[in-house]
Amino acid sequence: MERTGRIVSPVFDDWIDASDVVSAIEERDGGWRSKLPALLNDIMISLCARRIGATLITYNGEDFRLIRRHREFSLRVLAGARRESRR
Repeated sequence: MERTGRIVSPVFDDWIDASDVVSAIEERDGGWRSKLPALLNDIMISLCARRIGATLITYNGEDFRLIRRHREFSLRVLAGARRESRR
């Protein structure tokens, strides 16, 4: 995947933007405050997708819709229950 250029990593500006998103969620969506540390990865995924113009596809509509209230990005939420990863 690396050879074909299909790996997307956060850049410095994504981290700066993520801090703005976290601050905005903390200020405007206070009920999410305890979940902010767990949301950081989803915020970074959203910002990377936004930067490259990709559509983010997920079962986790609740978290990503929250993020999208603060930064616009293309989102498609799949129907059905959220799938948890198996360890």
